[in-house]
Amino acid sequence: MRQANIIAARAHKAAEQAFRQGKTELQTHLAYLDAIPCRESALPYNNIIAFNHAGSILHYDDYQTVNPDKRLSFLIDAGAQYNGYNSDISRSYLYDDNIDTD
Repeated sequence: MRQANIIAARAHKAAEQAFRQGKTELQTHLAYLDAIPCRESALPYNNIIAFNHAGSILHYDDYQTVNPDKRLSFLIDAGAQYNGYNSDISRSYLYDDNIDTD
Protein backbone atom coordinates (compact mmCIF):
# COMPACT_ATOMS: atom_id res chain seq x y z
CA MET A 1 0.00 0.00 0.00
CA ARG A 2 2.88 2.34 0.77
CA GLN A 3 4.29 1.99 -2.75
CA ALA A 4 0.86 2.59 -4.31
CA ASN A 5 0.59 5.82 -2.31
CA ILE A 6 4.11 6.91 -3.26
CA ILE A 7 3.29 6.42 -6.93
CA ALA A 8 -0.02 8.29 -6.62
CA ALA A 9 1.56 11.15 -4.66
CA ARG A 10 4.12 11.67 -7.43
CA ALA A 11 1.32 11.78 -10.01
CA HIS A 12 -0.75 14.15 -7.84
CA LYS A 13 2.18 16.59 -7.82
CA ALA A 14 2.41 16.40 -11.61
CA ALA A 15 -1.33 17.05 -11.92
CA GLU A 16 -1.14 20.05 -9.56
CA GLN A 17 1.71 21.48 -11.59
CA ALA A 18 -0.26 21.00 -14.84
CA PHE A 19 -3.24 22.82 -13.31
CA ARG A 20 -1.06 25.71 -12.16
CA GLN A 21 0.55 25.91 -15.61
CA GLY A 22 -2.86 26.48 -17.19
CA LYS A 23 -3.47 23.03 -18.65
CA THR A 24 -7.02 21.81 -19.30
CA GLU A 25 -8.71 19.09 -17.26
CA LEU A 26 -7.81 16.53 -19.93
CA GLN A 27 -4.19 17.68 -20.08
CA THR A 28 -4.02 17.57 -16.28
CA HIS A 29 -5.37 14.01 -16.31
CA LEU A 30 -2.80 13.04 -18.94
CA ALA A 31 -0.02 14.60 -16.84
CA TYR A 32 -1.17 12.37 -13.97
CA LEU A 33 -1.01 9.27 -16.15
CA ASP A 34 2.37 10.26 -17.57
CA ALA A 35 3.82 10.63 -14.07
CA ILE A 36 2.83 7.10 -13.00
CA PRO A 37 3.21 5.92 -15.94
CA CYS A 38 0.24 3.71 -16.65
CA ARG A 39 -2.74 3.27 -18.88
CA GLU A 40 -6.08 4.58 -17.74
CA SER A 41 -7.40 1.02 -17.51
CA ALA A 42 -4.75 0.23 -14.84
CA LEU A 43 -6.09 2.86 -12.44
CA PRO A 44 -8.07 1.57 -9.45
CA TYR A 45 -10.97 3.89 -10.42
CA ASN A 46 -11.69 6.78 -12.80
CA ASN A 47 -9.75 9.87 -11.80
CA ILE A 48 -11.73 12.91 -10.83
CA ILE A 49 -10.02 15.97 -12.33
CA ALA A 50 -12.38 18.88 -11.80
CA PHE A 51 -11.90 22.62 -12.10
CA ASN A 52 -14.11 25.19 -10.40
CA HIS A 53 -17.77 24.19 -9.85
CA ALA A 54 -17.24 20.77 -11.47
CA GLY A 55 -15.55 19.78 -8.20
CA SER A 56 -19.00 19.64 -6.60
CA ILE A 57 -20.28 17.01 -9.05
CA LEU A 58 -20.15 13.50 -7.62
CA HIS A 59 -17.91 11.14 -9.66
CA TYR A 60 -17.11 13.86 -12.21
CA ASP A 61 -14.86 12.57 -14.99
CA ASP A 62 -15.68 14.64 -18.07
CA TYR A 63 -12.12 16.03 -18.50
CA GLN A 64 -12.90 19.25 -20.34
CA THR A 65 -10.61 20.12 -23.26
CA VAL A 66 -11.21 23.87 -22.94
CA ASN A 67 -10.33 25.84 -19.84
CA PRO A 68 -12.94 27.85 -17.95
CA ASP A 69 -12.80 31.64 -18.37
CA LYS A 70 -11.44 31.97 -14.85
CA ARG A 71 -9.58 29.30 -12.92
CA LEU A 72 -10.64 29.20 -9.28
CA SER A 73 -10.05 25.72 -7.92
CA PHE A 74 -8.95 22.19 -8.70
CA LEU A 75 -10.26 18.99 -7.13
CA ILE A 76 -8.40 15.75 -7.76
CA ASP A 77 -9.42 12.32 -6.52
CA ALA A 78 -7.05 9.79 -8.05
CA GLY A 79 -5.17 6.69 -7.11
CA ALA A 80 -2.62 4.19 -8.30
CA GLN A 81 -2.11 0.45 -8.18
CA TYR A 82 0.96 -1.49 -7.13
CA ASN A 83 1.25 -5.24 -6.76
CA GLY A 84 -2.49 -5.64 -6.21
CA TYR A 85 -2.79 -2.76 -3.73
CA ASN A 86 -4.62 0.48 -4.49
CA SER A 87 -4.21 4.00 -3.21
CA ASP A 88 -6.93 6.64 -3.01
CA ILE A 89 -5.89 10.27 -2.53
CA SER A 90 -8.11 13.36 -2.73
CA ARG A 91 -6.89 16.97 -2.71
CA SER A 92 -8.23 20.37 -3.60
CA TYR A 93 -6.30 23.49 -4.52
CA LEU A 94 -7.09 27.15 -5.01
CA TYR A 95 -5.67 28.81 -8.08
CA ASP A 96 -3.29 31.68 -7.33
CA ASP A 97 -1.55 33.62 -10.10
CA ASN A 98 1.26 34.43 -7.66
CA ILE A 99 2.41 30.83 -7.07
CA ASP A 100 5.67 29.96 -8.81
CA THR A 101 5.28 26.63 -10.67
CA ASP A 102 8.98 26.06 -11.40
